[in-house]
Amino acid sequence: MQVKNSTRPGRSATVRVAMWSAGHPWLAFLVWFAIIFASLGLGQLKLDWSNHGNQPAATEAERAYDVVHDAQATSPPTPGQANVPSNPEPVMVVVSHSSLKVTDFAFKAVVEDIASQLRAVRYIPHSAPSSASSSSAGTNSSSSQGIEPQPAFSKVEDYYLSGDAALVSADGTTTRIVAVPASMPAHLAGDAAMATIASLGVAHPDFIIYTYNPYYNEYNQLLTDDLIRALILSLPITFIILLITFGALVATLIPLFKAGCAIVAAFSALVFINNATGQGDDSVYHIVVLMGLAVGIDYALFLITRYRSELRRGRNKLDALEVAASTSGRAIFFSGLTVMISLVGLLFVSDPTFTSIAVGTIAVVFFTVIGSLTFLPAVISLLGSRINWGRIPYFGRDREEGSGPWSRVVSAVARFPLISAALMIALLIALASPVLHLNLGLTEQSYKALPQSMELRKVMELLAAKWPQTATTGKLRLIVVVSADAPGRADVVAATEQLGSAMRGLQGLSGSGKPEVIGIGKVEQLSFAMSGDAPDPANQDTVRKVRSELIPAYFNNLSGTEVLVTGNTASAMDTVKLYADKLPWVISFVVTLCFLLLMVAFRSLIIPLKAVLLNLLSTAAAYGVLVLVFQDGWGAAQMGFTPVGMIEGWLPIFLFAILFGLSMDYHL
Repeated sequence: MQVKNSTRPGRSATVRVAMWSAGHPWLAFLVWFAIIFASLGLGQLKLDWSNHGNQPAATEAERAYDVVHDAQATSPPTPGQANVPSNPEPVMVVVSHSSLKVTDFAFKAVVEDIASQLRAVRYIPHSAPSSASSSSAGTNSSSSQGIEPQPAFSKVEDYYLSGDAALVSADGTTTRIVAVPASMPAHLAGDAAMATIASLGVAHPDFIIYTYNPYYNEYNQLLTDDLIRALILSLPITFIILLITFGALVATLIPLFKAGCAIVAAFSALVFINNATGQGDDSVYHIVVLMGLAVGIDYALFLITRYRSELRRGRNKLDALEVAASTSGRAIFFSGLTVMISLVGLLFVSDPTFTSIAVGTIAVVFFTVIGSLTFLPAVISLLGSRINWGRIPYFGRDREEGSGPWSRVVSAVARFPLISAALMIALLIALASPVLHLNLGLTEQSYKALPQSMELRKVMELLAAKWPQTATTGKLRLIVVVSADAPGRADVVAATEQLGSAMRGLQGLSGSGKPEVIGIGKVEQLSFAMSGDAPDPANQDTVRKVRSELIPAYFNNLSGTEVLVTGNTASAMDTVKLYADKLPWVISFVVTLCFLLLMVAFRSLIIPLKAVLLNLLSTAAAYGVLVLVFQDGWGAAQMGFTPVGMIEGWLPIFLFAILFGLSMDYHL
């Protein structure tokens, strides 16, 4: 009878849904799991949206790549061109010694040993990358199966063979061995070289021997490993915190199970959107897990804590659940909407990774809200007071409300509201103040952001120290794309050659700068290698000089032409500017909609205004701490990282969407 009365008209929708679930727990379970399994089916759908509604390039650097791609499509590829690169980036071995010089016999012996080993490296065509790693000179088990091992490198160049002084550092203590992969996939040659050099490093312990392998993304591997490690660490910590908070095993397991179901369902939505668009980022799955745990545990805490509190007041099971649904349940509903609105702001960036993050996190919040209003009340209805099973000594005891330490803090704050508010606002403003010197960049483009234990960082630091003004790897490039309205225009060809000649005179650029004709001749490309690191101020100044001075000097009077600058540094600069330009739009959208939603929830102007202002202030404080630690380096030594003087360009938008939405939970 109580269930029927609790669902009568006039009660809020959250109460009606929760009490229906409590009155029909097994049917509620069926509905909940049907939703989860239906979402799994969504992940199996194969739709292709990758070629529909393509957006124009968002930045100049992206536009340049599109122009080159379209021009290449005008010419049919030469047979075998897809498998053999015209100019593969070389694998490089850097050899250095603290006291010996390249003119010393012992130094020469080590370099010649390495070079001869590289020339002898073989790989098995069409084999997996692991096969290349195990390949050695002239021997491999696959050769007995009729597959002939092939040379991994078409050319191995060292100073003693070529006499090229550019391969030796100015102080004569370091030299480079350059090995050009013979065929694709080039990563096979790179893997084989790394395996060979690893053994040579052991054989010559007095020498510093590093391998630069452009075909192995050590950064992505590190990111994946760290995210997995974070999940492995966070799950037991989360369990322990919940166990302490609830003081009972059953009450602890329920939120984790519900969050797990929501995460699985969100994965399916993420798989669906990634399959449909042909884009995706594996790291997004880790973000979805962490977000699912955050909101899943929050919402369960709200409802279960209020329910247990009402039981202690002497209410029966259904009355306690009804009160919890009308208070905490309503807060969960509006909290979920607020978080989802905040995450929709990520779609303003028009970036595939941000789209994946938005879809995955919105999905996990949506399923968590559904589960909190259906599955959770059904479980509570079945368990009743048995939700306190598995009490933990001390933490599981019943305590009088208002007796805990946090209650005493709140009481003290309430006695001196103006002083407390002034102190806290002053503290938040002080923490937010470093935002005034926020410097955005793309740290993933910088080797300086990598851990010092990584070989890529070690070799790049050594190269930068020994050849500071020379582009040594070829990985860092500045590319100018010239597109004309007709092929072979004499004035465009002349201007392009003049621009290339002028760029050859810029410090930090190397290469012939000879124009490369692409396709049928409407597009020409100038490509230079850059020295140093992509975010280096000198490289950014070079990009600005080419864009604002050199290109206008030679092309301003030529109609029907488009001249675009791209490459690592240019792309990073354009991407950071895109993020910075989008941030005000994201903030405006999220703040406005959240304010309107809270007006509906509270039927007030003061409450949503207070919530929005405090959330903005707390988010700004988080930004300030971020700048203090990761840009300015406070505590960097203790945390084991090297500050690079910048904050990842996409991080402010990502953090705002996450922090603003989650912070609203506690206001509600």
